[in-house]
Order: sequence, then structure tokens, then C-alpha cells
Amino acid sequence: GYIERARSLLEDAVLASSSEEQKARAIARLGWVTVQLDGFHVGAEFFRRAAAEPFADITLRIEVEQGLAWCLHETEGVGGAMPHASRALELAEAHGDPSILAGALTYVAFLETLAGEGVAFATIDRAVELGHARHWSQILGRPDWVHGMLVQWSGDLATAKTRFAELHDEAVERGDEHALPFILFHQARTELLLGNWTAARVYADEADGATVDSGQVGERPYSLLIVALVDAHLGLVDQAKERIEQALVPAEQLGVAPARIELLATRGFLQLSCGE
Repeated sequence: GYIERARSLLEDAVLASSSEEQKARAIARLGWVTVQLDGFHVGAEFFRRAAAEPFADITLRIEVEQGLAWCLHETEGVGGAMPHASRALELAEAHGDPSILAGALTYVAFLETLAGEGVAFATIDRAVELGHARHWSQILGRPDWVHGMLVQWSGDLATAKTRFAELHDEAVERGDEHALPFILFHQARTELLLGNWTAARVYADEADGATVDSGQVGERPYSLLIVALVDAHLGLVDQAKERIEQALVPAEQLGVAPARIELLATRGFLQLSCGE
């Protein structure tokens, strides 16, 4: 949860690096931290810097390609992200490590689903079966987290609820403050879709609180979004509108395009519901 401290240590690591590989790894990890402080446009630049370093480590090259894929899906959409996810998968298939391959498959499954060609269950199921790397298992791109999203989007809410509950329990047990906002967001959305609005209210408030507490500025548009969406369903019109306006500015500044789209959709839902 000490994200500013993490950035400071990584900046020192970049300066102190004794090899191109060490420097590239520190820059890449700095990219993951920076997206939550300065936005996805800035994060993408760090991953591009890392990609430009002359290093031979294939696993690091995969991580850099995945970092670019995640940042560009936030700022540009699927078209800009998919070439990097595909390149990471190509490298991972050749490398052969099951957990690294699982991560690469997860990015492709996520982006293919966003592209509107149907839910990529075959790909994400393969990723879940392979598992994920425990030594570096941040929530973005984790097979089980993305699997929960895809089954939620497909309407299998019971499976999604179970999946996110498991992720939540694991994050609490490990003290993974970074992961909690991402998990709680989808717990709130799942309960909302199930019609359990009281539970959705609790999870949405926890998601926003966890986002603020962990200092993940880049996730705040999402946490405000889910609070606003629950407020809208509960008839708390003024509160919902206030949250939407509060979130739209950082969503634009930080390059969080998916959150901005959902915020505008929530505003439209409110206006329609109010007869506007």
C-alpha cells in the first residue's frame, strides 16, 4: 500500500542499476507503479523506455509487452493494445514456462473479449488451468481475476461471485492492499447485478476506501464509478451525479478511457431514469 515509497525506491534502482537488464526491470516495475499515480499515458512511456533497453531476458520482454498492452487498452482501446499482447503470447509460447504463458493468454483473452467477438472462454480457461506466477502476481492480468470478469460479463453471476470472494479472501490473507480495490469493484458490480443492492453498497464503499487508502490514484475513477452506479440504483440521484462529476476529471487526465465511458453511461442512465 505504500505506493509513493515504491516509486521512490524504483527510481533509485534505475539510477543504481549495474546492467541493462536490471535497469529495464526497474523501469518496467516503475511503469506499473506510475500508472496508479500519474496515469496510463505516463505508464506507457515507462514501458516504452524499458523496451528500448538492450536486454536478453525473455520473461522481462513479455512483462514489458504486457505493460504496454494494459496501458494502451486504457488510453487507446483494443486496437492499440492487441499487437503487444499478441507479441507477449508469442514469446511466452516459445519460452514454455506455464505460469508466464498463463499470464500472456490472460491478456489476449481479455482483449479479444473487449473486441466484441464473444467471450474468449477457451483462452481464459486454459490460462486458469496453467495458473499464475506467485512471485510476481499483481492483480492486473491475473488469470483468476480476468476469469471472474469474463464470467460476470457473460451473465454467470454465481461463478463470478465465488471467484471474487476467493480473490478477496486471498488478498486479505496476504495483506495485498494493491489488489483489494480491483477485487472489491467487481464484488460490488456482481452484487448489484444480482439485485443485492445493500451488499453492493458495502462493497462499493469499501472499494473506494481501499483505493484512497492504497494511494492508487489511477483506480479512483473506477471506485467512484461503482459508488455512483450503486447510488443511481438506490435513487440517490444527487450523490450519484456528484460522484460522476468528481470522477470524470481524473478519468480524462489519467487516460482511463473505460472508466470515462462507464461514467458517461451511468450519467445517461440517471438522466433517462429521471425523465431527462
